[in-house]
Parts: sequence; C-alpha cells; structure tokens
Amino acid sequence: MSRQIPSRSRALFLKEESTSRWAPPESFRKSRELVRGIDLAHFPIQLAVSSQHLLAGVQSVHPKELKHETFIGLSGEEENAGMFVTRNSLGFEPVRKLQARNPMTMLGLVEANLDVAVVSAALQRAAPEGTVFIELEGVNAGFDLHLFMRKGETEPVVLDFIKEAEIQ
Repeated sequence: MSRQIPSRSRALFLKEESTSRWAPPESFRKSRELVRGIDLAHFPIQLAVSSQHLLAGVQSVHPKELKHETFIGLSGEEENAGMFVTRNSLGFEPVRKLQARNPMTMLGLVEANLDVAVVSAALQRAAPEGTVFIELEGVNAGFDLHLFMRKGETEPVVLDFIKEAEIQ
C-alpha cells in the first residue's frame, strides 16, 4: 500500500503488506536520488484466538494443525491482500465464515470466540484483553513499516524525528 505524498510533506510512513521482499512504490523508485528510507519494523503474522479457545495455551502452532479451523477475514479492499498472505503463509485455502471491515473488528470477533484470524503481530498492543496471539511455525510472512523522507532534509524537528527513528 502506498500513498501520494503532498509536495509539502517531510516524511512518510509506509506500511507494506508483503512476505519478506521489500519493493518501494514506483514513485520512489523513480526518484531514489531525492528520497531515503529507514526500515522501522517487521511485524510477523500470527494466529489470533480467544483466551477460551483450545489453542490459547500454546506458544506456537504449525499451519497444518489449523485446517479444521474457520477463519475471520477482511472484507472490501483489504480482503485480497490479506487472504493472499494468509493462504500463502498457511499453505491451504482457509475456510472463512465471517468477514470484518477492519482488523480491530476481526479481533473483537476473535475475542468473542467466534473464529480465529491471521493478523499482524503489531495488533497485540491494541487487542482486546481476551485475545491471545500464537506464533505460526515456519511462516516468514509479515508486514513491514518504513519511514521515507527527502534526502538532505534540514528542518531540525524532522532531523530529530529521523534520529529517534534510527535509534529504535
């Protein structure tokens, strides 16, 4: 997912849904001499289950063990990208019974023990209390977060922000 950058913008956060291959948007590839980027974080995908689910007590699970589960998926524009990552990561076509418009709604349905979901580990911070995240064994897919800015930036506040981002 990429966004248009207004000419007055100093920095841009970019969330990229991918496996582990990073490819900057076409607009950045054309102007590499003007833009520099920092990889901020990689969030692996994990299985989200209710604290009442049978798998809630395990640290990790192999995707083959999930074939009998039904999944909550995203609806709308996010559906294709999310299911592509899920399908390729799990190695099978997950059975979806429920759809949600956004990941937080998915987690609410998971907490209610209606189904399970494959989501970014970044959602752990905002997840409802009754949601448990489980590592998917052998799955390398995830979501990357990058910071892009103009090369040669001179604004002190932007330089301080970039310095902090590089430390993290």
